[in-house]
Amino acid sequence: MKRFFGIVVIIAVFAAMLAGCGNAATTDESTSDTASGTAQTAQSVTTAEAPKDVTLTVMHHMGEDTKRNGLKAWTDEFTKQNANVKFDVTNITDVTQYRNLMKTKLAAGDPADIMFGNASQYKDIIQAGHVADLTNTSFIKNCDENAVKGLTIDGKAYGIPIDIGALVVFYNKDIFADNGLSVPTTYDEYLKLCQTLQSKNIMSEAWGLKDSWIANVETQMDIWPDMSAEPDLFKDTETRAKKFADFTGFKRALERTAQRIAFQSGDVLGTDHNASVQLFATGKAAMLNQGTWDIGAIKAANKDGNFGVFALPADKAEDTLMRISVDDSWMIADKSANKDVAIKFFEYVTSPEGGKAWTDATSTISAVKGADASSLDPMTQDVLNIMNSGKVINSDTLYQLSGQMSTYFDTWCQEYVVDKDRSVDKYIEKLDKQFDTMANTK
Repeated sequence: MKRFFGIVVIIAVFAAMLAGCGNAATTDESTSDTASGTAQTAQSVTTAEAPKDVTLTVMHHMGEDTKRNGLKAWTDEFTKQNANVKFDVTNITDVTQYRNLMKTKLAAGDPADIMFGNASQYKDIIQAGHVADLTNTSFIKNCDENAVKGLTIDGKAYGIPIDIGALVVFYNKDIFADNGLSVPTTYDEYLKLCQTLQSKNIMSEAWGLKDSWIANVETQMDIWPDMSAEPDLFKDTETRAKKFADFTGFKRALERTAQRIAFQSGDVLGTDHNASVQLFATGKAAMLNQGTWDIGAIKAANKDGNFGVFALPADKAEDTLMRISVDDSWMIADKSANKDVAIKFFEYVTSPEGGKAWTDATSTISAVKGADASSLDPMTQDVLNIMNSGKVINSDTLYQLSGQMSTYFDTWCQEYVVDKDRSVDKYIEKLDKQFDTMANTK
């Protein structure tokens, strides 16, 4: 580039010298035009090759420090490789607030370029044409095919999966061993385990209900495994072909959640998610019901901790299933003014290099092909062992609620968990009544 520009300057100077040798009144117009044209060409080449400054806007609701660190590792490296690209990241950890802001910005024609979320849960904005179709992009082939299926609507892929998550029970192996406890295989055994721990003044589970989404995790741990027997739960209730009250497995799942919640101890409403992870990681609680997204945070809090993972037991051991799904995934706004740069960013994050950067920061199971998984934590290996056993249910393959029904269901779950005077039947009745109202206003 420097050499080319030097040649252009020499030509321009030489042309000027020729013009100066002649009569000023009879300047050679063809020579002048040539010099002028050459200068314009140099300017256009320079402008074309100098990439314009771009700020990619990103919205997400990741509450885990490790996940935010993973995103920062991506953006830092991408900016290092593309100095003209900067990032403006907005983090709203409350899922309901996040969804509302996302939809407000989309409706106003001012979307974030890159949006966090599983496409299966955003069918409404996809059907409205707000999310870019990534089906024919080259980088979609870099992702696990089964994970991509979870982000596919009507045969088209509307996002990239980054990792596979599972809802699990983390447990402190040392606390279990010191108290003669073993991993439970049935829900009754699990409750007896909690009773034993409580009798010894040991916090059975670390709770962090200050963050409302934690309540959703608790209910999902019971609801999703039961959907192996009732796979049309959300489809039938969304269309109102059936009521939630018609599904016995759904009611039993809520009963189990209530039984587990009864063992709460400490200021659970004043404890947020990160604090609950700290309670478990530092040995102040024997268990933590959460997702694999917390493995990195647990390791960071206690790198020498002796921890394991098991699936929350069902009433019968043979019915126990671990709920898996695409954990972290990203979409591009179809009307993004920087779609080409966002696509280039997706090319990087779905490369082996990008996959490794995320896995190193989060200790999760990568959905990116070729990502180095040699540094997996033993807890992650436990999860892989359960996955390899086939005792899992992939929620991405089942019908998901969307729109206002999904938003209300999340809120309803949160209310259910924090209500100490809850009645399962009354809460199901309340849920059905609200779904009837929403169905009639569509």
